[in-house]
Amino acid sequence: MADWQDDERLNATDKDILELLEAGRETRGSLVDNIGKHETTISPRLKWLREWGYVRYYHEPTGLYELADDQ
Repeated sequence: MADWQDDERLNATDKDILELLEAGRETRGSLVDNIGKHETTISPRLKWLREWGYVRYYHEPTGLYELADDQ
């Protein structure tokens, strides 16, 4: 079980994002499509997940995200 699953700061959307990223890199748009929530919901959650060290930009020009190395 990943450490993030026990983090009380995370909401259901955060966990959906992290589950998708466990399978591989995703763009913000693909996260929006796969989770079924609007970009205005996903973007702030990605900001928090980056700040908390769970995700990082993999390739900024394409907007690819991935799990941080220590997750």
